Amino acid sequence: MLIYVIDQLHGFLATIYTGFVIGIIYDLFGMLRRLSKAGHYLTGLLDLIFWTFAAMFSFAVLFYVDSGEIRAYGFLGMILGFTAYTLILSRFVVTFLDFMVKLFVGVFSFILNTFINPVGMVVRICKRFVSRLLSAVFVKSFRRRDSTKG
Repeated sequence: MLIYVIDQLHGFLATIYTGFVIGIIYDLFGMLRRLSKAGHYLTGLLDLIFWTFAAMFSFAVLFYVDSGEIRAYGFLGMILGFTAYTLILSRFVVTFLDFMVKLFVGVFSFILNTFINPVGMVVRICKRFVSRLLSAVFVKSFRRRDSTKG
């Protein structure tokens, strides 16, 4: 009897954890939606992907924890976990995700400005030099050809 109660408690805690995970993924999709400035169609597609994933993940956890038996405390645990995540941690996670995006953009901009732009500038200078050199060679060869004809 005690083992059965402990198994149910373990299942309940697993469903609370599942609610937390679904909340984190919800915030990730929200960040993706804000970064992409999604229109109505992309928002609908992202929502469909999120809810498909959330349903599959939820049922996989419920199947693993309760051996395929659907119990009310499983759904209650997921709702409780999602609500607790939303009320307690969501602001911090979204702030952290914003920070990470800004950090990534800053590092990417630094790399772009430090390494790629100077290489591009050297390539443009080389192209101009080669272009001028080739045009000077061709112009001289055409002038020689024209002067020998007359």
